[in-house]
Amino acid sequence: MAASVEKLKQKEKKEPVIEAKEIQQEKKEPVIQLSKSDLTDIIQNVVTEMLDKREKK
Repeated sequence: MAASVEKLKQKEKKEPVIEAKEIQQEKKEPVIQLSKSDLTDIIQNVVTEMLDKREKK
């Protein structure tokens, strides 16, 4: 069980990096690499802020 979890974690880390390199070659711009947990945190923060602003109105 633990071994399969580790494999999944490794896959998650490897895939976005490959995509980022491809994008970087096309655009020649710096690429910000974010893990899925980073993206989840950002999305949760944005949604929370939007809901807070709605409640204040």
